[in-house]
Amino acid sequence: MALTKVQQMMKNAIDYLLLEQREDGSWRDYRLPVGESDQWVTAFTALGVIQASRKLDYHKGIEAAYRSAGFLQDFQEYNAGWGFNRHVGIDADSTAHVIRLLRELRIEVKHRDEDCLMLHYDGQGAFRTYRKNSEWGKPHPDVTAAAGLALNDVSLQHVREDLLKYCRAVRLPDGSWPTYWWRNHQYGTYYMLELYERLGEPVSLDPNKMNVTIQSCFDLAWSLGILLITKGKTPFLKWAAQTLFNMQEVSGAWSGSPSLRVTDPSCGEPWNSPVGEYYTDINCAITTSSVLRVLSRFFS
Repeated sequence: MALTKVQQMMKNAIDYLLLEQREDGSWRDYRLPVGESDQWVTAFTALGVIQASRKLDYHKGIEAAYRSAGFLQDFQEYNAGWGFNRHVGIDADSTAHVIRLLRELRIEVKHRDEDCLMLHYDGQGAFRTYRKNSEWGKPHPDVTAAAGLALNDVSLQHVREDLLKYCRAVRLPDGSWPTYWWRNHQYGTYYMLELYERLGEPVSLDPNKMNVTIQSCFDLAWSLGILLITKGKTPFLKWAAQTLFNMQEVSGAWSGSPSLRVTDPSCGEPWNSPVGEYYTDINCAITTSSVLRVLSRFFS
């Protein structure tokens, strides 16, 4: 696929997300019993926007990412850290995404927020989503990867060896990593590969041997991302890129899907026996941002 075509796809997607951005700088999506997400969705979406906009030198997108950071700082609901929204409390995943966004934008991260993220560290190489007495309060691979990517250099080096031990221990037989909060494994595997990249640690993964289930644009995007990171030489790479191009809507969005799993607090390994409800990003923010982040790798 010609890079000019990829660039146009990305620009159209950014323009869609800019139309979805609220006046206060936030993005909002999902309809859960606890309400829609603003904090987590804003950080997640803005990461895709800033990464893609920098590759394209697209100033409107860069400005939108800074507005989102302003929202997350000005309307921080908690004394430290961030959550899905104001009603459910702080979690490591949301906090990690916000911190990573601030670092991407070269905005100073407050020590209290870094300390908040480290409060979710289990002392043995992994991060819990919540500090609760349930399975939500136990280590989760996808959250651990997100947190590792958000740590400052000093903290990352401090936990490096234990972190790598945990990452190796939770790998699945096909070489991928399980995902606690999402329907399929591609998201968690992509994040783990990004973490290994940051650590400068080689990792062997043959995408052709992964047990891949693709049920959505979200799944397809992260599958393509895995191929781009591992430089997998397979006809699937070209097919995945072309299929994503064909699935982009006229609006510039990629359609949302019921990929987010609110795993039941009693469920410890949903990749073996999933228990929980699935929710769709009805505003397409998470899916479209995910595709943007992956397509940005064509310009790495």
